[in-house]
Amino acid sequence: MKKIYAGIIILLLPLSAFGFRDVGFLIWENDTIRIISNPLWERTDSRLLNEKIVEKIKKAIYPEELLWDFNAYHAEWILLNDSLFLNSINPHNDVEINLNDIFPDIGKNQKLFASWVNGELHSPQGKTLISGSVIHNSLLEQEIVFTIENGLLKKYELFHNRVISLSNLFDDFGFINFVYRNINWEILPDLTNRQFIIYLSVQPNEQGKLEYIIEESISIVGHFGAEMPENDIFVPEIIRVIKLVPEWDVIYQRGRIQEVWLSITLDKRLKERVLRE
Repeated sequence: MKKIYAGIIILLLPLSAFGFRDVGFLIWENDTIRIISNPLWERTDSRLLNEKIVEKIKKAIYPEELLWDFNAYHAEWILLNDSLFLNSINPHNDVEINLNDIFPDIGKNQKLFASWVNGELHSPQGKTLISGSVIHNSLLEQEIVFTIENGLLKKYELFHNRVISLSNLFDDFGFINFVYRNINWEILPDLTNRQFIIYLSVQPNEQGKLEYIIEESISIVGHFGAEMPENDIFVPEIIRVIKLVPEWDVIYQRGRIQEVWLSITLDKRLKERVLRE
């Protein structure tokens, strides 16, 4: 389904919202493992909660006059009898925040049962196979996925990730060169004083060919008026060009081929630069 957004730029990669770190720790079966999930994001009071945590950290570490924004902390979780609890909140200098100060409904030295959590916790393991990029998340050799429902562990799975093949097209400036040189610019409107950013989610198959396009959307930068009919030209043209890509990266993560996220900016100066070279 095509979506149109005017005057904004939408980022497809997840951001650390409200200061919560996207890396935490989980105590599980007498071991402490790193997780890249943060269940604190899922709470409806996450913004207020973040403000309380930040203030506690400032008071614990710095004098009152040094009240700059400080968000370098992580949450530690623990699975006990298949129940997920928030175990502690820790700044990166090992000063622990008393959970009772943040959650007054629990007693002192008590853990908080994470009844609000519904979803997955991800724990990457082993060596790095791929570093993060604009089209892929970083990938490690293995990944443990914990499925949580209403704070209770329903199952966990160990996946062995692997890289089947990588396309040379996505090195350096290769992809944007390919796109710009294959666009039929004559059918597109003038790009003066505005940009069109097309977002696509692409699913490759095991042979590195395009399986299907999951979703597409468009953002218009520099235009704040009503929706223009010419918008409908851009997405179909970019999709036509995407279908010409000879080979896609084939990366297995969590038992399936990883989709590719694309953000393609159509810009007059970039067009002139690419086509001039």
